[in-house]
Amino acid sequence: MSMKPEQIVENMLMEIAGYLLVMDGDLSGTFMETNASPFEFDEGEVERSRWAGPGRITFLVVLTFVGETPEEHGENGEKVEATATGSLVDVDGKWTVESATATSTRVVLKR
Repeated sequence: MSMKPEQIVENMLMEIAGYLLVMDGDLSGTFMETNASPFEFDEGEVERSRWAGPGRITFLVVLTFVGETPEEHGENGEKVEATATGSLVDVDGKWTVESATATSTRVVLKR
């Protein structure tokens, strides 16, 4: 029984987040709006996924990243939420991130 696209994307959320942490300038810019660091993947949710041909899946995900603010700095938020689109490809039986781009980012402030 083959897995559904949503299950595959859900299993790849950490890899998608890691790809964005390294490759996405918009996400890095949003991190800089805070006084927190380093940012790490916290949680994610698959909004949409579908087969885009044999061995290829496109996706829309919402990811949350968290960092820590040093006590000597003011609090500008320690959580960033990003919506991202992209694609996964099956390379020799192993899923890998082909592309991922943050389509929107925002700092989540404590209330």
